[in-house]
Amino acid sequence: MQSAVLFSLAAAGAADFPTPTGKTHVNDENLIAYYNSVNGATWQAGHNEFFSGMTFDDVRPLLGTALSDISAHMNRTKPQSAYDKVGEVPTDFDATTKWEGLMHPIRNQLQCGSCWAFSASEVLSDRVAIAAGKSSPVLSPEDMVSCDQGDMGCQGGMLDKAWNYLEETGIVTDACFPYGAGDGTVPKCVNTCADGSAFTRTKASNAVAISGVENMQKEMMTNGPIQVAFMVYKSFMSYKTGVYTKHIWELLPEGGHAVKMVGWGSDDSMSYWKVANSWDTTWGEEGYFRIKRAADECGIETRGPPYAGMPAASSAVVAKSDIEHPQCSVWGIVGCGAAAAAAATFCGGALDPADAACILAAIKVIPGCGACACSGVGCPSWCPCSQAGVDALLAKNSTSIVV
Repeated sequence: MQSAVLFSLAAAGAADFPTPTGKTHVNDENLIAYYNSVNGATWQAGHNEFFSGMTFDDVRPLLGTALSDISAHMNRTKPQSAYDKVGEVPTDFDATTKWEGLMHPIRNQLQCGSCWAFSASEVLSDRVAIAAGKSSPVLSPEDMVSCDQGDMGCQGGMLDKAWNYLEETGIVTDACFPYGAGDGTVPKCVNTCADGSAFTRTKASNAVAISGVENMQKEMMTNGPIQVAFMVYKSFMSYKTGVYTKHIWELLPEGGHAVKMVGWGSDDSMSYWKVANSWDTTWGEEGYFRIKRAADECGIETRGPPYAGMPAASSAVVAKSDIEHPQCSVWGIVGCGAAAAAAATFCGGALDPADAACILAAIKVIPGCGACACSGVGCPSWCPCSQAGVDALLAKNSTSIVV
């Protein structure tokens, strides 16, 4: 009953509402004309080449981000005191102008639900350049799509898990592992670079959830773009320019979408966020869109929830043994091959997988668990179950270990 009332109210200003279904084409001319006929609209609809020939049913698989409310991530936020120390928030801000020449270009995810990987890798790419004060290579979303076992490739992902991967494993450059999942088929994870360069991963040194509009602003103005996600309704796909708000009768979203937020401002008394999409430069405002700010429009301020992280101080060159050791695919941690080699040197002999796992744990030194905290693996008697033992191991094998 409620939906019927809302629909009637919304349709009162336009004679022939097209009633889109899953079989309706996104670029349907009647639908676009209807969006533009709505009184008081703050944005304009139009034909977007990205969706050429596609129906709403075709698009839905591209919206694979699984949304989660910020309330479930408060344990991963910075202390509020960290933001309280930041200066006043300006009325407008644009990372693309503050750090001109350091921001990376609009990308195109094509026919794969990889927005979660594009937006996360783009945020880290930008922050690497900002932290270094110089341009840097584009980092690889394909690395995440193909190798991140915590997410689901072209079938979608989650922001917190994407940042777990960036923090724990890291990603190579786009030139090393170019995007190949655009047709919806995910390439296998690789261990050598397509361009012949060293297989070097860039990591995030941390991963934090961001709670609240002002904290989102302070995070961006201090460290660079952040990753956000929101619920996509049919009308959003037709966005061309202006400040987007969904229509009141749009009750059911088509799916979740992750993007890179770069700034904010105001237009005709309506405050907005400026956001980079991954639907090519032909979509929206040359690949960007603006969406109503401070109203949690479509859940963009709470439902990702917003995430970001700082780049690690240096990149890690991944030794070939780290990838090829038989247990590496099980552990999924960079350094496992080097750990096995270090263990062999330290103990003077060949090791079984359990031994190598113990040395891996010793090298990683899991906080609060002890140096030999091997999950489900018993530690041999020679394993250095103390910080002093770990220090001795690292000193003895410093040339063998890549971390």
